[in-house]
Amino acid sequence: MKNILNQNGLNAQHAIAILIATLAMAAFTGFLFFTNLILNRIDQAAQEADSILEDWLMAKDALLEGELIPGGRPATEALRLLDSCEAKIRSASSLPLLAAMRKLDDRPTIERDLETDWVELRSVWEPTVRTGDGQASSLTHRLSLAKGFEMAVRERIALITRFEQHQRASLRYLRVSSLIAVLALAAAGFWTASTAQRSQRDQAKLRELIKATYAGQEKERARIALDLHDSIAQDLASSIMLARRLAENTGGDQARLVSSLKANLDALRRLSWEIRPPELERLGFQGAAMRLCADYEERQGCPVGLEMPELEPGRLGIEAELHLYRILQEALSNVAKHAEAKSVAVHIDNRSDRLLLSVRDDGRGFDPDAARGSGSAPEHMGLAGMRERARLIGGRLVLASAPGKGTTIEVEVPYA
Repeated sequence: MKNILNQNGLNAQHAIAILIATLAMAAFTGFLFFTNLILNRIDQAAQEADSILEDWLMAKDALLEGELIPGGRPATEALRLLDSCEAKIRSASSLPLLAAMRKLDDRPTIERDLETDWVELRSVWEPTVRTGDGQASSLTHRLSLAKGFEMAVRERIALITRFEQHQRASLRYLRVSSLIAVLALAAAGFWTASTAQRSQRDQAKLRELIKATYAGQEKERARIALDLHDSIAQDLASSIMLARRLAENTGGDQARLVSSLKANLDALRRLSWEIRPPELERLGFQGAAMRLCADYEERQGCPVGLEMPELEPGRLGIEAELHLYRILQEALSNVAKHAEAKSVAVHIDNRSDRLLLSVRDDGRGFDPDAARGSGSAPEHMGLAGMRERARLIGGRLVLASAPGKGTTIEVEVPYA
């Protein structure tokens, strides 16, 4: 249940990460789209202001030419230009971006109502016939109004230009930030995917290890039950029969009864030794390893060459000693079941910072790659258990084998 909850929590984290990445990308995309719309509107506003100024200058030239030069341009052309300029002013006089432009602009700007200025300007520039000093005075006034109007239009063009530069600089920063954000999101996505894969692999290994542990436990229980049933239980039944005979006839079976009870006691001691060797706590790993090798040699009839220097008691720690003992026990058990070996060599090297255990046999060997490929097979469960025991005490296990060339298992364990 805990593994299921952890997996669901991990899936929820991945879903939240993907959702955040999607929302961030949508926000960046929307902001870029909105910024591009603003830039398009700025370009439109700049074109409108340039067109107003251009039309007005052409209209002013036509009016002055028709007024000051005999036979100059006709009044109809000047009126057409004035009407065109007025139409553009009415469509562009209330730009919605001007307020935002003024807020972002860091310079004082002459911003006047172009439509109002235009009404006053056109009222004095209508093509009429003027004579004498009144005409000259009117021309001076008209040129002054024209200068003010042109200045207002140019200031508006300058304001739009500065705003456009500001927006384009912001857009550049935004694009760089978006690129960095996209790369960061991509990296986060790869990291999330790799984390998920690694988590799935770890959970798969954990499930295999748990399966191997349970299989090993059940296998050991079955062996103990078989030993109890086939040897101890049967010997006890025989001893009971001998005791009954002895009760009926005191002359005959005392020696057989004592021998049978002694065999049962030895079997019980051996079984309890295999379950939890008492010498491991009393004598340490060295004494337990010597007893284990001697017992293997006696039961299997296979000579075991043991090379082991004097070990400092307690230097490994009781947990490391127990795991190392179980690794040696499993290695010898594998040799007995699968190797068909004629001899076994157990070598223990006491180095300055670690202990090295080596178990080598001259049996039939096997293909380690094939063993890893079929890691769930029962005959390979012990290898996974030995590797995990070595890892739990900070060590590492190295396996070397080949068909027909025996098997070597080396374990390095650091001292506490």
